[in-house]
Amino acid sequence: MEAVGVMPSLGPGLTGRKVGDLVAYGGDPMGSYAEEQILPAEKVVPVPSTMDPVVAASIPRPLFQTAGVVGSLLCQWAIALGATVIGTVSTKEKADQAKDDGCHLVIMYKEEDFVTRVNEITSGKRVDVVYDSVGKRHSPGAANLFL
Repeated sequence: MEAVGVMPSLGPGLTGRKVGDLVAYGGDPMGSYAEEQILPAEKVVPVPSTMDPVVAASIPRPLFQTAGVVGSLLCQWAIALGATVIGTVSTKEKADQAKDDGCHLVIMYKEEDFVTRVNEITSGKRVDVVYDSVGKRHSPGAANLFL
């Protein structure tokens, strides 16, 4: 299901990538039994220049997209260690995934203010740890975890 290759051309309007970039894809039903693929940009991730293409081809695509998968793993790990986990997400689908991963509480940050909601949940005591793999100044992303 996973593959690595060089981008021979780009579709219109695609930015941040160029012809000749080494990219990986996979994990979706499109498979990899082909010499060439036409793929949506969101299905392709850049391969770091320091990574061997054979190694990159063996890594499932979600591991390249660390925000979701790291958030998911951290959620499960924190719960196993006894933490109460509050996750912030942007969509109903991500909320369902966060709940499946074990989040005790999920905040849909596009629908409610996450700071206000965390203060309500913790009775103003706040949280001990915040994990934010998104790292944007305005913060909340799919992998924010409050412990």
